[in-house]
Amino acid sequence: MSFHVKSKHGTQPKTEAKPIPKTEKPAPKKAKVAEEKPKKETKEKRLSVTEYEKKTKEQSSKLWKNRLKAMRKSMATVKVGDKLTKKDLVKLVGDSQGISHGKEPVKLFSSGIKKQKFTITKVMKKANDWQIFYAESPSQRVVWKEGPVKNKHFVTIPTIVEK
Repeated sequence: MSFHVKSKHGTQPKTEAKPIPKTEKPAPKKAKVAEEKPKKETKEKRLSVTEYEKKTKEQSSKLWKNRLKAMRKSMATVKVGDKLTKKDLVKLVGDSQGISHGKEPVKLFSSGIKKQKFTITKVMKKANDWQIFYAESPSQRVVWKEGPVKNKHFVTIPTIVEK
């Protein structure tokens, strides 16, 4: 027991707390300079239902007119087994705007497909002279339709499916 008392509770000199040196008086606060705050941009006012419908109709008609200008005038000349690059596929189908891919916002067709080689896997011919084309890559499938409507050739907006 005496060893315990000597080792644990022995006479050790107590350390005194060091005095904290006093700091100089803080510098006087600078006078506040009036800063120019950037003006907040006013939010767009909400559109009424009729204004919104009018705006969306104008946008969709503009997209449709651009799409009609970019469409080919004849049927695609691809066969089953043909290999296409991304550039060739975009040229064949057209780089249409207004495609939403999954949960992503609306964008161009070319930005929705990956830079891979696509192979034409199926070409279905329908009775009304329409054809359905399937192009597949290792990670995506692109499907589009082509055919005549009132003596004009149309190419539908392609759908992009992730595998």
